[in-house]
Amino acid sequence: MTAPEPYLFGNQQLHHGLGTLTRILGGLAADAPHAVRINRIREYCDYSRVGFGTAWASLVKSNLVRRDEQQPDHWRLAHDLGAITLEDLVHCVFAQSRKDDDETLAEISTSERLSKDVDIFLSQATIEINQQAFKYLRCTSLERLKRRTQVLHSFAAPMCWNKKI
Repeated sequence: MTAPEPYLFGNQQLHHGLGTLTRILGGLAADAPHAVRINRIREYCDYSRVGFGTAWASLVKSNLVRRDEQQPDHWRLAHDLGAITLEDLVHCVFAQSRKDDDETLAEISTSERLSKDVDIFLSQATIEINQQAFKYLRCTSLERLKRRTQVLHSFAAPMCWNKKI
């Protein structure tokens, strides 16, 4: 019997990308329904500009975040918390991965391309096999993260406890 993979679908890149996007959207969810400056979200997530920029661009392209109409330098979730699921984030990571694969394919030789095509074929087969997991991901919305955050804040000491008598 083999040990279970420590990564979602056995894919470290997917697992890391999903974690990154979840942290970013968690920063927005914590302040929902209010809009937030992008710098605040970056600080909340503690990411470098490069890693954050790539993840943020994929969220914008996937229509999961949008600019605030009244404050153009602020951003908000494009949908209600309950409407954004982990499945949306997985598709966002896959889209970014496909873009990276397409750029790489343009630069490699025919034999390398065949090998890459086989890898892509196997990846697609893995995705099809794991469709059942998407059903569970679809049922898990970011609203659950918001509720968990609210519960943690409810256990914080009341403000009156911090005052000196």
